[in-house]
Amino acid sequence: MKEVVRAAFDLARRFEAEDWPAALVGGAPRDLLLGRPCHDVDLVVDASLETLEERFSGTRILGHPPRRSALVPWRKHHFEVVSLGDRPLEEELSRRDFTINSLALTTDLKLVDPFGGGRDLASRRLRFNGSAEARLTEDPLRALRLFRFAATLPGFSVDGSSLRAAAEADLAATATERRGGELLRAASGNLPLFLRLLRRSGLLSKGYPPLALLEEPEVGGRTDRRLHRLCPLSTDVSLRLAALLFDALPLPAIDEALADWQWPHEVAASVKRLLIDEALRNGEDLFAGRHMKWSRQERQRLFAFALAAVDDEKSGRRWIEARARALAAELRRLDEKRPLDGRDVMTALHCPPGPEIGRLLHALDEALARGEVTGREEALLWLRGKISPFRSSEGESL
Repeated sequence: MKEVVRAAFDLARRFEAEDWPAALVGGAPRDLLLGRPCHDVDLVVDASLETLEERFSGTRILGHPPRRSALVPWRKHHFEVVSLGDRPLEEELSRRDFTINSLALTTDLKLVDPFGGGRDLASRRLRFNGSAEARLTEDPLRALRLFRFAATLPGFSVDGSSLRAAAEADLAATATERRGGELLRAASGNLPLFLRLLRRSGLLSKGYPPLALLEEPEVGGRTDRRLHRLCPLSTDVSLRLAALLFDALPLPAIDEALADWQWPHEVAASVKRLLIDEALRNGEDLFAGRHMKWSRQERQRLFAFALAAVDDEKSGRRWIEARARALAAELRRLDEKRPLDGRDVMTALHCPPGPEIGRLLHALDEALARGEVTGREEALLWLRGKISPFRSSEGESL
């Protein structure tokens, strides 16, 4: 049992020592029964949130009536706790989104399952808890959560009546960053399945307007093929999201979509770097000089993305050649040490500072990446050979 689960049970017993009945609810009982890692644990307690705030230092009350909770620090963790407010535990569980989340586990390890969540876990079935219409009226985002659970819980399928109800969800009023969060979480699982359920329900363009192009057979088919190839190669969420968005988002729409979805900065930056890279967009050199400035992880993403797009012998050969150049550059550690810098160029060519120096160094990076130059002396000879073209295009500045 993970430390966080032990700490949660410890907190629940601490509540009960105050004569406040408590239990673990939601995802924790579900994941424990499935044998999955348990990262976040929620609790319910028969005490007011104000009492918790008074008795447990550092506690913060979250949300607004009628759905408030307290964030209680305990044993190096923070637990979200909901007050029963003199309501029976079963009433609280009746409000949970899906049957598999309507479970509770008491401190004496008794499973409370009034709505058939255990049976649905055993049969790997996802369905709304109670009235689907009521659950979706409370929060229409639950339609996307339904599909996200299907993508991240292996072997689970969506109940037909729940799928039909989800298709009627009005997502217009849900915050775009919440929808973006569901897309981000789905990318850690079976992203092609998430996309397929969105299409099947008619919620793709409603939930994610920037992805409307994926409704078109040609664009959607190309994206499906890329994702089916890529997902077995890598669990990298940034890489999978870039593959999903590549054909759907034109360049001018990238920044707005990423800003709306509010993904973590590192994820958004990695996705954008792949989406705007000219090697992937326009067929330029797959391993160009600029890629030597990328981190090793970013270059790995570049090649995995390109591999997932291989459709024929020509593109496969291009990928192999580019990969060989990249491996050679890794061995030479050219990404860490360029043989010349700007001062070297100005000294060797007797030229003043200026933008031409940067362009020459960029051209040198491309030559290094292609293996045309391997050391300092070759670099100097190569640069001297480039003086004439630069003079003819830039005047006599060099």
